[in-house]
Amino acid sequence: MSVRYRAIGKNMQFKVIRLGTFLLRLTLFIAAATAIVAGAPRIALAANPLLSKVGGSSGAQQPGSLDSFLDEARKAGSTVIVVKPDEPKKVERPEAVGMSLSSTTLLQARANVSKMFHNTRLFVTGLPAILKSEGSDGSLFWVTQALATAFGGLMLGTLLFRATARWGRDHFGYVYNPNEKRRSGKLQYLLGRAGWMLLSTGIMFVTAILVAVVFDTGEEASRKTIFVIISTYAGYKIFRHVILYNFLAPDVPAHRLVNLSNEAAHRLYRDWSVVLGVSAFIIGICRWIEELELNNDAQRLGFIVGMLISAVMFGALAIRHRNELYEMRLGSGDPRKKPAWRRVLALSVLPLILLYLAVAWFVSSIRLSLGLPGGYLLVGAPIIVFVVAILAYGVAIYLLELIYEARATAFRREQILKSLAEHRAWRRAQAAQEIAANRNEDERDLLEDGEEMSVHTPVERPKDRPREFTPAFKDFFENAIQAVILV
Repeated sequence: MSVRYRAIGKNMQFKVIRLGTFLLRLTLFIAAATAIVAGAPRIALAANPLLSKVGGSSGAQQPGSLDSFLDEARKAGSTVIVVKPDEPKKVERPEAVGMSLSSTTLLQARANVSKMFHNTRLFVTGLPAILKSEGSDGSLFWVTQALATAFGGLMLGTLLFRATARWGRDHFGYVYNPNEKRRSGKLQYLLGRAGWMLLSTGIMFVTAILVAVVFDTGEEASRKTIFVIISTYAGYKIFRHVILYNFLAPDVPAHRLVNLSNEAAHRLYRDWSVVLGVSAFIIGICRWIEELELNNDAQRLGFIVGMLISAVMFGALAIRHRNELYEMRLGSGDPRKKPAWRRVLALSVLPLILLYLAVAWFVSSIRLSLGLPGGYLLVGAPIIVFVVAILAYGVAIYLLELIYEARATAFRREQILKSLAEHRAWRRAQAAQEIAANRNEDERDLLEDGEEMSVHTPVERPKDRPREFTPAFKDFFENAIQAVILV
């Protein structure tokens, strides 16, 4: 019996040992799984000798262990980031990026440009493969289809542009006055024509977009390519037909605001159109690379080289037409009668243009090579200033015309009232004279020899033609506005 109980006890002891072993293994397994789930912090803790000292080997923190850890971190030169769980996340504000033309900055810019040249060379070499990867079928068919869709839409839009412009010219031709002398009248005609051309350009743009929607293939790269081509051409049309064409007015010399001959206006318009076309092509290529995210270095280098080409062309154009620029800035009239400051300012236009082109290209190239913002602003700033100056000039001239029109209306009203008062006084005087004359006739019959009779002098009839209004200082204010805004 005792042997039996002893055997049962041994079996129970063995089962307890097995159960304890199982529980121990289960505990180790759960601990290992927990360690694997939370593995990153634990691994990072074990990888840093300093961090492993914080918790100790048993996992129980001792008082002052964080302080000792921080002391050891300071001695070792390590950086410690303490995160408070309940602390709200701070939003970091980007610091203002500046640029100093130091030797370090220039050397870094040169190194970046060299790197951009290398990456651009690799990009041009692998461009066919890159474009194939943009298509869903791995071929270049999407490029051909995008170009055909974009140019087909632009051709149809251009036909509608010309038809709309022709319709406006036929229906609003009466607005044109070949003998217009007032600047406000000239400006009104040019702004109206510019607005109609802007509307025609909008019709062209919408038509090209509709064609792109009809023939859409679903390729994202194709859509971006089509939009870049259409929008770039629309911008070129706005600058050429809406702004430049109406500013130089080569076809309507009676409404031209600037002091240019017909031949000079045609020549300037032709040359500036060529430069604008080349610049629009360069900008379109750079925008296409940027929109498709093909290569950032190629896009920035392309813009730097394109800006250099455009700056050289603009500079050569300014030198070629320096006499026209001088006449435009000086204004109409005898140059010898112009004030000295205006002649000096007109002469300084050419060197100022060349200086700005050189400085703007250099600074923009440095900023683009360093990856700093604002590299494109210096190039677009003259265009923005030019457009704003034309609008400001138009508003100022229009307000000046309104002021003088109000003064002329008040002057004419005063002249009419004055003329009516003079005519009423004349009629009263004339009636009084007629009464006096009749009385004198009666008295003449009663006169005796030697007596005198008063004779009234006839009243002179007032002039029916009133005095004309003279806009004093109007030419002075118009020239001052032109000098301040456009010059």
